[in-house]
Amino acid sequence: MEVKSKTPNNVTLTPSATKAGDKFCGQLGAKYMFPGAIEGEATMSTGGTLAVTLENADSIMKGLTATLECETAAPGKPGPLSNGKCIVDFKQDLFTCNASYDYYTGAAQGAAHSRARAAASSASARKSTRAFDVP
Repeated sequence: MEVKSKTPNNVTLTPSATKAGDKFCGQLGAKYMFPGAIEGEATMSTGGTLAVTLENADSIMKGLTATLECETAAPGKPGPLSNGKCIVDFKQDLFTCNASYDYYTGAAQGAAHSRARAAASSASARKSTRAFDVP
């Protein structure tokens, strides 16, 4: 079951729940558009985790989308977060590229693709280094 409602200050709340046998799972999502065209979304689950996403699209440059994502670790798991990612996508008619970096795993990757007339080219790279150990 999923129900959406909007508060007077433009926060969209989306509670949802599922039941399979004796197991019940639920989430409460809240979405809000911050000044500066930053869309924020937070989701709390019955599993005890909180996921937050902040996204900015087309306000810095047309075709550029920057996203920050993080999620708290599940209860009983080490560390304050299970992931923390920064993702950047840039898309134009003849050129597309993206890059991402995961703060907790140290994994970084990037890719680019271009098209000019009948020719196409692409490149990608991936790097993974563990910057630190989460206790």
